[in-house]
Amino acid sequence: GGQAAQAMSGRLFVIHTYNSLLIKLLAAEIVSAHGLTATEQPAQAMAALLGDVALLDALEKDIEHAGIFAQAGIQGFVEEAIFSWYLDVARSAAHAAALLPALRGVLASLSMYRTDYMAHTRDVLRDLYQGLVPGKLRQSLGEFYTPDWLVDLTVDKAQHGPWLGKRTLDPTCGSGAFLVAVIRRVRDEAAEAGWDAGRLVQNLCTSVWGFDLNPLAVQT
Repeated sequence: GGQAAQAMSGRLFVIHTYNSLLIKLLAAEIVSAHGLTATEQPAQAMAALLGDVALLDALEKDIEHAGIFAQAGIQGFVEEAIFSWYLDVARSAAHAAALLPALRGVLASLSMYRTDYMAHTRDVLRDLYQGLVPGKLRQSLGEFYTPDWLVDLTVDKAQHGPWLGKRTLDPTCGSGAFLVAVIRRVRDEAAEAGWDAGRLVQNLCTSVWGFDLNPLAVQT
C-alpha cells in the first residue's frame, strides 16, 4: 500500500520485523522453558488472551519492553524499538482486522513446539532468514553467511594454545557463527578443567565479544 519507490525497502523492513518478532518470541519460550521466569509458555499464554488490547499490552510489556528477559536477568537483548512498530499499527482500526489474527497465528504456531532442549537453534534461525530474504537481496546488503564447516575450519586454524585465558573479538560478527564456535571450545576446555557453570559464564561474558551494524543479525 506504499509508494512504488519504497516497494523493495518496505518489503524488506516488514520481513525484518517478522523475523525479529520470531526471534524474540522464541527466546522468550526458551528462557521460560528453562524455569528462568515466572511466566510459563508465554506464546501459549498470549495466544489464549481473549481481548485484543490485552494481547498487544502483553506483547509490548513482556516482549518489546523485555519484561520476560528482565525476569531471567538478561539485559540488553531487546534494544531496538525500530521493529516494534507493528504494535502501533495493530492498535489502529484500519489495520487491526488484518494484523491481529496474524499475530495470534504466529503465537499459536510457536506454542506447539518444545523449547527446553534445542541443539540446532542457530541453524534454524539462519535457514529461516535465508528463506525469507532472497539471495540476491542479501548479497546487495553485503550479508553472507559462512557455512558451519568453514567456521569450524577457520576457528581451528586460528587457535594458538588453549582458548581459556584468551580474549576473542569478531568485529563483523553477523549472527555470531564464529562466536558460537569459540564459545563451544571454551566450554569444552572449561569442563575438562573442572570449572563450574558460574565461573564459565563469567569467563565467557568477559572474554568473547562481537558486534555488527545489523541489529537483526546481532539479535539472532
